Amino acid sequence: MLKCRALSFYRYPHCLLEEVCLEAQPGQLWVFLGPNGAGKTTLLKILMGLLQPSSGQVFLYGKPLAHYGYRERAQHMAWVPQHLPEDSAFWGVDLVAMGRLPFCKSLQGPGEKERQRALAMLQTLGLSALAFRPVAQLSGGERRMLWLARAFVQTPQVLCLDEPTAFLDMPRQSLTLQLLQQRCRQEGLLAFVVLHELNLAAAYATHALLLKQGRVLAQGPAAQCLNAPTLQTLLDMPLIEAQGPYGQTLLAPAPPLPRP
Repeated sequence: MLKCRALSFYRYPHCLLEEVCLEAQPGQLWVFLGPNGAGKTTLLKILMGLLQPSSGQVFLYGKPLAHYGYRERAQHMAWVPQHLPEDSAFWGVDLVAMGRLPFCKSLQGPGEKERQRALAMLQTLGLSALAFRPVAQLSGGERRMLWLARAFVQTPQVLCLDEPTAFLDMPRQSLTLQLLQQRCRQEGLLAFVVLHELNLAAAYATHALLLKQGRVLAQGPAAQCLNAPTLQTLLDMPLIEAQGPYGQTLLAPAPPLPRP
């Protein structure tokens, strides 16, 4: 579905990405992991067509992404940024309904049909209470959930999310990734997610790409990449695999060595 070949991105005098290659198929949930400044958001924006690579190409359904118009690209791909716009002038339902804009007639905004679709999505996600509240009055986590609903209403084949669990409490973090996992499995959605929470990545991802200083350290099935030795190299800190309360394997920082 989506392939990128030898992607590099330079912002003089720095190389933010170097020779990144990736092939992804419908139904996969990819996580991008790495330290701050590793190039995760840059890669995500290039995959969305929001940044042009210095070299290399992105292909969607075998066609160069650069050949898609903005509207056509938005009919296939949706984006939830790390830093959300204020959107302070809208009700929650109106913000979500904007996900249908790529399918509306030119110069025509979302109408009643789109609002009903947005209300149905909010109900599905358990967010009906936010429908008729001003976005300016909502918390950062509530606004992030509205943007996720907006992305789902857009019915994309490819969904890119930059730190979607930021500002969310633990139940909402799990719910967000469960919803993504469900749509990938049942509807063939391809999702790319930037995360910092290692255990959430291990619990929900099918595939992982690990970036360090703009270079790919490892990529492939999550079970092969998300292990203590590889992540220890990625983060430059000792990690151990511990058993969680329900028998699951968890990654945690190694305890400090005792002082002499």
